[in-house]
Amino acid sequence: MHKIIMNIIFYLLLALYFILIVGLLAVSNAEAGALDALKESWRPKVEYTKADRVFQGFMVGSQIADYTSTKDALSRGCIEKSRLYGERPSDGALIAGKVVSALLITWAGNNIRDHTFRKWWYGTMGLIAGGVAMHNYNIHCY
Repeated sequence: MHKIIMNIIFYLLLALYFILIVGLLAVSNAEAGALDALKESWRPKVEYTKADRVFQGFMVGSQIADYTSTKDALSRGCIEKSRLYGERPSDGALIAGKVVSALLITWAGNNIRDHTFRKWWYGTMGLIAGGVAMHNYNIHCY
């Protein structure tokens, strides 16, 4: 079951990276107005409420918890199972992965117009990262 969940997370992140790369390629090959369109896509379509910010903060906190729990597990002799990082990732690689993940999740959240769905989006992404962090703290490596 754990391997299935990790594969789902891997392919979701891969899809988000693909969307980002396609967007950057479109900007580099398009006219000057495309850059303005990309900048505009980062602005929230609807203003954030306090509740939106709380859920976004929960997602960011969960990303940080995932990073710290991964470092803890690696220090106990565990190996990283994510195909993105390799078995012994550096701090820089882990931090870069978490920053990119949080930015892509935020970009997607900025494009959600419905506040209820936006809260569900950030909450779900936070629960996934939080679940991974709890797993990292509870695994036993030999």
